[in-house]
Amino acid sequence: TWQHRFEQMAPAVKAAFPRLSVVVVTHNNADLTARCLESLDTACEWPNLEVVVADNGSSDESRGLLTHWAHGRSLTTLQLNA
Repeated sequence: TWQHRFEQMAPAVKAAFPRLSVVVVTHNNADLTARCLESLDTACEWPNLEVVVADNGSSDESRGLLTHWAHGRSLTTLQLNA
């Protein structure tokens, strides 16, 4: 089936693209950060995308938002600074 072919070829296609790293730095800006990450999720079709998010000691809801967003994602690094 086409689905089976896709599943077999997907890892090879992904490996053919170099890794693209996007670094997001934030501090007390949960709304804007959420929109940024949502945009990466919906608009970026790069198959080998790494997202690195650094929160610089936010006191708003950013830390919870980022922890929830990063949970279970591959190629995602979350740095929560004090």
